[in-house]
Amino acid sequence: MEAASGAGDVIGGSSQSPERPVIWNFEEPDIFSHTVLGDGGVVYDLSFDGAFGAASVSLGTSNQAYRWSETSGLERLGAGTLDPAWVARTEAITDDGRAIVGFHIYGLASGLPFIWIDGVGLGPFRAYLNWRGVSNNINDSSIVGDISGDGRITVGSQGTLSGVPGWVAITIAP
Repeated sequence: MEAASGAGDVIGGSSQSPERPVIWNFEEPDIFSHTVLGDGGVVYDLSFDGAFGAASVSLGTSNQAYRWSETSGLERLGAGTLDPAWVARTEAITDDGRAIVGFHIYGLASGLPFIWIDGVGLGPFRAYLNWRGVSNNINDSSIVGDISGDGRITVGSQGTLSGVPGWVAITIAP
């Protein structure tokens, strides 16, 4: 399990053998039913009400970034200034489902943080911060770890190793 809604009635994660992205919904009296979203991947985050999720889905040998919603199902994140064919890992989604953050995965290294905004598409996270007027030292090896429900605060680190410096970016909502 990777994610839970605010009330815990929706859970996201993956199944095993083979790994597939899954959403579980609580049903009375005490059972969770599940929906498999694809052939491979993981649901990494859910909105507070469980209506939206950020998922990375395996397509062949690479992951692709997706948004899941209870009304539309699984939707691949569209291009903006970045190519959606990236091997992208989604990390977090805002409560309204309008913004998703994550990073590029390549070999044993990770970095190249991105943000996806509904109606705008995928773009480099550093460029987004510059556009919002936030001076930053985020570089290509940075990892975006989470975004607040309202999209104002984003946190991450300068890499994937423990002990590397962390950062906080505060902006107006996307």
